[in-house]
Amino acid sequence: MISIREYTDKDYNAATNLMRKLTELMGEKFDEFRWKTSLLARKSQQEGMFIAIEGDKVVGMSFAEIRGREAQPYGYISSVIVDEDYRGQGIGELLIQKAIMYLGRRGANKVRINVRKEAVGAIKLYEKIGFKEKYRVMELTLHEDQKVEKPQPPKA
Repeated sequence: MISIREYTDKDYNAATNLMRKLTELMGEKFDEFRWKTSLLARKSQQEGMFIAIEGDKVVGMSFAEIRGREAQPYGYISSVIVDEDYRGQGIGELLIQKAIMYLGRRGANKVRINVRKEAVGAIKLYEKIGFKEKYRVMELTLHEDQKVEKPQPPKA
């Protein structure tokens, strides 16, 4: 039976393996320093970190945080991943529902989640839960010559 609970330090290795898989799926390189820093920040700010377990095996995770504290606070869910061997069993939905309840109790009236356009299964899951596309995020990878200000020629 699958259960969802808060992350604890004993989940570090399993959660790290899941994060490695998630970054691989996103076509990015896993950065262990960034991962450790992120976990420490989340723990210190008491943000939601949820783990799906079956027996004593970690099979999924998700993070939840409140953003926009000064204006209208909204919830943000990130790093949702389920072990490949456990997908299609409703675990992702359980993780997201737990995060939504957590965010609602902390004052969020809206919840946002980002998803890659290639992640068709995740998109279907999010739409099933009630999420709707609101924004489109575009990314630019900067080259070294774009990071240095170039002198502008004088205007005639």
